Amino acid sequence: MKSFRALAIIIVVLLALVLASWLGSFAFLRSDLFRTWLSKKVSRSLNVDGQFESISWDGSVFRSPGFAATGIPKSRLNSLRAKDISAQVDWWQLLKIQIVIDHLHADQIDLFFGSRVPVHDIDQIPKQRAQIKSWLPTDLQIREISVDDVHLRWETKSGQQGHLIGSSVSAIRKNPDLWYVVVSGGEIQHQEFPAVQIESAHCSFSQELMNINDAKFKDGSSGKLDLLGKIQFVSPRKVQLQANFTGIDSKGIFPADWYFSGILSGQLHYDGSLDRLESGSLDGPITFDNAQVDFAKYFVKLRPLLAIERFTVVKFDSFRTNIHYNNKETLFSDLDASSKGGLRIEGYGSVRRNQINATMQLGIAPFVVSSLAIPITPIFSEQRKGYFWTTVKVNGTLEDPHEDLSPRLLDL
Repeated sequence: MKSFRALAIIIVVLLALVLASWLGSFAFLRSDLFRTWLSKKVSRSLNVDGQFESISWDGSVFRSPGFAATGIPKSRLNSLRAKDISAQVDWWQLLKIQIVIDHLHADQIDLFFGSRVPVHDIDQIPKQRAQIKSWLPTDLQIREISVDDVHLRWETKSGQQGHLIGSSVSAIRKNPDLWYVVVSGGEIQHQEFPAVQIESAHCSFSQELMNINDAKFKDGSSGKLDLLGKIQFVSPRKVQLQANFTGIDSKGIFPADWYFSGILSGQLHYDGSLDRLESGSLDGPITFDNAQVDFAKYFVKLRPLLAIERFTVVKFDSFRTNIHYNNKETLFSDLDASSKGGLRIEGYGSVRRNQINATMQLGIAPFVVSSLAIPITPIFSEQRKGYFWTTVKVNGTLEDPHEDLSPRLLDL
């Protein structure tokens, strides 16, 4: 009987301790100290200094009008603003003296990533006023996050800017430092490159690395882009991407004074630095559908001499080449283009700082040669693949290129 009474006392004491612990945690959650504690935990995880606005409760859900933060020294997240936050708390975890949020939701988040916050600015960053007591919970876990509207802006060390706006984001935590993220909708753009619409993106994300498992984009018309790769956030901060694209209109990519247009398709691999995206390398084959070149702009002297429509705006049935871009220089090789109008072009070249330097093989079909007003076979003297060929050198600026074919034809 005495042993039973002792056991009952022990059970009652344990239950009382558990109840007291649970009630203490419950009281803590309802206090303003919880807002300060939560602010500190979230700030530390994001490497920022921030504060939640007032917190109110509705059952196991707490709500806050917002969370605002600024970057701390050496942080690349310069600012963050979240609006209309709600979170579902797992009450059973309070028995373990843990704060676990099953689902955190925000209507909108604005973020800006830029240069690291200077260390000497540390005195300008607001400090948390309240001291966090040692007896409070030490662990905060968030299992899922969803945001209806994400506005993300960034700026590289060289001053280039970009943005991602209007996307909805959901994230599931796989382990303490790994999130699986899904992005839907929105627009993304970097510097002068044309903006593209986001269809969907699936990524895994940690403090050190982001793996893009599958990302699908589209332009304003019928163009589509599939992207995969990885972005490393710690030294050496590399970016490696593989892009497969079809139906991209070149008008948004090539300057109008190139007198060239077409619909791009191809595969390109990018390798560069997260701090200097414009200095990375880009390699791969591309093709153009419905490609056309206004040769009258390049061969101004020949237009009245040739007097034939097929040598003004030439439409190509096939047009393909290999591209290599690195450090603001574009190399093209294995160029092969042909038209039913009797023209074929092969060659290679480079464009650097608006200067073009190219070597082309220009082929003309026999039925074109026979229709010309002048005999050109002394210049187009090589015969192969059913064409008469000659070599053409092109150099100068993109706005005012010079070629060596016109003087030779005029000498005839």
